[in-house]
Amino acid sequence: MKRTVLYAGMLLVMGGLTLGACSKNTKEETKEAAEAAHSDMRDAADKAGEAIDNFASDVKEGAENVASDVKDATKEAVSAVNEKVSKLDKAARTEYDALEKELKRVDSEIETAAAAQKAKLQETKARLEKRRKELLDS
Repeated sequence: MKRTVLYAGMLLVMGGLTLGACSKNTKEETKEAAEAAHSDMRDAADKAGEAIDNFASDVKEGAENVASDVKDATKEAVSAVNEKVSKLDKAARTEYDALEKELKRVDSEIETAAAAQKAKLQETKARLEKRRKELLDS
């Protein structure tokens, strides 16, 4: 009986050592896997951050280019209108100036007008703008 107890005790000690070694080995492998996953996630996050920075930079440059193009187009349009206005004769120039003054007045009234009056003012504005265009195109 002492032998059986001794064998059983030795088996328990050997089993415990074996499980302890496996447990330690498993912990090390799990730790390595977690560290590798963490490293991969950090690399992916860094790459995503760089991609976002590059995209933001591209969008900013695109917006700056569009703004520059709009600014240039506006300058060209203003220049073209000013050139046409300078070519008007004295009578046409007087009429053009009166139209501009009236358009400004109508615009200011449109801002504060009621709906019914606003529609009439919009029609007047369209008529004045048409006449102004006719003066510039003649």
